Amino acid sequence: MNTVALALGDPRTIESDARSVIPTIREEVQRAGRKAVLVGHSRGGLVATAVAEIAPELVEHLVLVNATPTTTARVSARSAAEVVLTKPVIGNLIWKLMTPAMAEKNLATAFAPNHGVPPQFVRDLLNTSLPDFLAATGAIDRYLKQSPMVDRLREVHGKHGIPTTAIVGQQDGRLAFTEFITWRGQPGIRVVDEPNAGHTPIWEAPKTVAAEINEVVLGTS
Repeated sequence: MNTVALALGDPRTIESDARSVIPTIREEVQRAGRKAVLVGHSRGGLVATAVAEIAPELVEHLVLVNATPTTTARVSARSAAEVVLTKPVIGNLIWKLMTPAMAEKNLATAFAPNHGVPPQFVRDLLNTSLPDFLAATGAIDRYLKQSPMVDRLREVHGKHGIPTTAIVGQQDGRLAFTEFITWRGQPGIRVVDEPNAGHTPIWEAPKTVAAEINEVVLGTS
């Protein structure tokens, strides 16, 4: 099994981010002689789904970790702390003056209560520009307004036979956990609940996520 970590290169839309990584995926698929298992967390789960929509011939299986299901599920994105960032003057000022402590506080919703925020997450946020942040978050809303994730996953399974394993941290402070209810019982979608994780099971429950990925990979071998 060859694992490739993809860097997303065009945050303007989910589709543009998908197209930025498709050449690398295609190259790896051709080299390996088999389709890819795509793993995506949060917004990355939407990008992985878009890859399956645009280039289904490259994808064997989707593994989505707390991938945003709908626009209404985005609880933290509707908070005053994030809405104010869209205001041209005050948003720029707040972002410019953001300290590590402020960044850590804002990132707390990405983890289960009392888990703590890893320092690298704080560094990554501080190294992100406000235009890139707003572009990335706006792209999520536009993509999901066109069609919610459950419909997209049903379609890639129905049209192309691509199934999905969805890992969901039940203590997510950024997404409404109840919004994942519509995923359950859908053809081609298997939901795996992680009760002790928040929005970031890849960090909070890595053994669970790794086990699910291994199960998928072994099942497609």
